[in-house]
Amino acid sequence: MILTVTPNPAIDKTYVVDGFSLRGIRTPRVTMTTPGGKGVNVARVCAILGCPVVATGFVGGHNGRFLTQELERTGVLPDFVPVGGETRVCVEIVDPDRGVQTKINEPGPHIGSGDVAHLEAKVTGWLGRAQFAVLSGGGPPGTPPDLYSRLVHRARQAGVRVMLDAAGALLREGVAAAPFMVKPNAEELASLAGVPVCTPEDAASAARALLQSGIAIAAVSLGADGVVVAQGTSLLYAQPPPVEVVSTVGSGDCMAAGFALALTRGLPLHAVARWGVAAGAANASALGPGLCTRAEIEDLLPQVKVTRLA
Repeated sequence: MILTVTPNPAIDKTYVVDGFSLRGIRTPRVTMTTPGGKGVNVARVCAILGCPVVATGFVGGHNGRFLTQELERTGVLPDFVPVGGETRVCVEIVDPDRGVQTKINEPGPHIGSGDVAHLEAKVTGWLGRAQFAVLSGGGPPGTPPDLYSRLVHRARQAGVRVMLDAAGALLREGVAAAPFMVKPNAEELASLAGVPVCTPEDAASAARALLQSGIAIAAVSLGADGVVVAQGTSLLYAQPPPVEVVSTVGSGDCMAAGFALALTRGLPLHAVARWGVAAGAANASALGPGLCTRAEIEDLLPQVKVTRLA
């Protein structure tokens, strides 16, 4: 079983608006409303791929109830901490005429120390049954910067491997706790390392540095250019096949789901990289984050190009 932790889940609203502009009134050609947030997307794709998955984090109000009901309907077991206020709404506007997407994210409800303690206790309870845990995304207002660090320590005490996918202080503090795997994108890693990460070679150097801090696997996402994955002395570069891009929102989360699935199956590093890139590419060709299918991911698997970097 995979456990995902999403401190700041969301209701994702996706609007397809041809010729979108900031002025006037526009009627979307297509509308979609789905549970969202980084770890929620990971959980949904893990379920799509046939893996038992539990999702936790903070939810509130009517939006929170909708989110948990919809997740359950898609095969994810939701076990969130209820908080005051409303779970946030995130709006993505897709303009196919210009091939651009605009994302507007609400901050989320404020949480207190009691909410954090409740989440830590809930995570600890599930760690006794989990094979793997994924800590994803930012936190709502009130989230302590060491939240992921504390959860990594709890997971290590329980003997559960953890993947961390975060940014800013949550990433910095979390990396210091030496999770099993980290999955920053180039921008997040550049901010953490204090050096530019623009090429696969840059990513390789930064990934090697992460391994020196006690992390077993470092995966640096380069968007449409693929991912660099480092473990021990192995350094791989996985490139996606060409796909017709509809929306890239959530592709990094789907990549994390592919990694998590492959790792729980005990697959070698090249297969881990292949599953992650195939899932991310499948998401980019679908409308709405985490709404690709198992068949789409599996069709792309053999098309992912994996090479060794010197």
